[in-house]
Amino acid sequence: MNRRRFLSVLPLPVLAVPGIGTAQTAPGPDHLLSPEMAFRMHYLQVAKGYLSIVFRIAPGYRLYRDKISVTTPTPTRLIYNVVKPPGTMHFDAALGKTVETYDRETRVDVIMTEGRPVDLVVTIQGCADVGVCFPPLERWIHLSRQYDPVLGY
Repeated sequence: MNRRRFLSVLPLPVLAVPGIGTAQTAPGPDHLLSPEMAFRMHYLQVAKGYLSIVFRIAPGYRLYRDKISVTTPTPTRLIYNVVKPPGTMHFDAALGKTVETYDRETRVDVIMTEGRPVDLVVTIQGCADVGVCFPPLERWIHLSRQYDPVLGY
């Protein structure tokens, strides 16, 4: 075997070993992300009374569609509607039933009756595919401007 052929064949066995040279997409139970990192939230006040919330979901994690809520800290009629797109049906072994989830990126639109300054409480809950579920997580959004588009992280 000439030297060039030997060197071109040498790396192949290394690549054949599982886990070498590939990124692991699903988290292991010992290497979980924090809920804040697994379910990143960004928002944009698009227009007066209209807010878009984007969730970027890390690979190997799922966000429950029915566990996403947007409320105000005190009872008001400021929130007219919260629009969530259809999710993916997924059998959840921990719950023993099929649930609707998001596993990539999704956008939730919040339509308010007024465009005045307001505090919103966004509550979410999700799980890692390895079977570890997080308690509900609350995040606050303070919209201080009435008409200007506001981008927040």
